[in-house]
Amino acid sequence: CVKGNILASRTFPGLLTSLAELKDAMLNISRNIQMSSIPKPSFLLDFMNKRRYYSISSRICILNSFTLASQRCSDEELRSLSKFVIPHMLKWVFGGDVDTETRHPLCIASLMLILFTILTRSRSFDCLESEEECLEDTVRHTYRYTIKLLNPPRTKSLAKVGLAAISTMRIAVFKVLLAIINVDQSPASRISLNEILAPGEIAHMSSVVRGAANVDEDVDVRKIAAQLSTLFQNSYYITGNKMRQ
Repeated sequence: CVKGNILASRTFPGLLTSLAELKDAMLNISRNIQMSSIPKPSFLLDFMNKRRYYSISSRICILNSFTLASQRCSDEELRSLSKFVIPHMLKWVFGGDVDTETRHPLCIASLMLILFTILTRSRSFDCLESEEECLEDTVRHTYRYTIKLLNPPRTKSLAKVGLAAISTMRIAVFKVLLAIINVDQSPASRISLNEILAPGEIAHMSSVVRGAANVDEDVDVRKIAAQLSTLFQNSYYITGNKMRQ
């Protein structure tokens, strides 16, 4: 075991550090969950923002663990998990633009996969509910931020993370948009995007999606954009009829 650790530390110098950070973060999560029957996970914001203490790889691992949990838990547990994670993660991601450290594209991609999974499983915007703002505002902010993420600014600092990381984030964002459109078309949805968005916002989204499907330089982005474009053309925004469940 010692020899293995020495070999690992020489081959992957950041691996043991990341594992140690991950262990510390998981213990922190465990302690906070056990402290109260109603978790108050403000520590999640600290975990995501304190890049000096937790590396990007550690944060991605934690976020991916929430995605896995949201895939495997019961419906009741899913509701509790969404209340525990989503408001704080959205507060974190809404707090600034994509960058190379605090809001790294791969961290945002991992968060988007949590959001996609919970929206897809719950088939409701209620999973976005927050104590700090009404549900309509949260849905509106989530929609607008995802549209913004489709075309992040091409700054010199962001270019350092590489096109692969940016593409991974954008694909995850397209998945969230797919989930949002599906939920919005459900007859059971209490909220309608047509009612909470400004005139022209949905048409703008359609234009962005069509452009990505036709001319985006990334093949995988084009594929998922084409799926969303097809869904949009068959949606009630065009036909006027909501889907049957």
